[in-house]
Amino acid sequence: MSRLAAIAPTYAVRGNWDVWYWGELDLFGGTRVTELDGAVQVPLARHAAAEPNLWISGVPADSAHRIRRVLDEVPPNAISVLLYHYPDEIADVAGRTDLYCAGHTHGGQVALPFYGALVTLSRYGKRYEAGLYREGSTWLYVNRGVGMEGGVAPRVRFFARPEITIIELRPSR
Repeated sequence: MSRLAAIAPTYAVRGNWDVWYWGELDLFGGTRVTELDGAVQVPLARHAAAEPNLWISGVPADSAHRIRRVLDEVPPNAISVLLYHYPDEIADVAGRTDLYCAGHTHGGQVALPFYGALVTLSRYGKRYEAGLYREGSTWLYVNRGVGMEGGVAPRVRFFARPEITIIELRPSR
């Protein structure tokens, strides 16, 4: 995380295991990563005052009830990105943010060729198992991540490759 934050502004939210088991730990201390629990404004251009601003919002995995309030902090015409561990809030945020970045499903972690995920642990099942989706005016990207389910689940990935995603924002032409 430190190496990534050294080359670009980096933001993160806590996932379910982070909240359940490591809630008291400073997971991002010393990394220059901004842990989100609200909305922050990120200027897109240093020299163009007329450029729109980017707002990145996020809350920890146990705080879905606060997402609408956090999105209310974002000005209506701003470019808006929401970070939340689960993809399960898409119906509630569609039209309220431009991009919603989630994880949690691990792409199923164990998947079959031509079928995909066996289990996603999402209320939507396979509907948002991994990748890019469009709901109204909102894009949802569900990242497979690099980890594995904890607890008694098998520590294995099968046809659900680990993933780190880079999303580049560019001005429209």
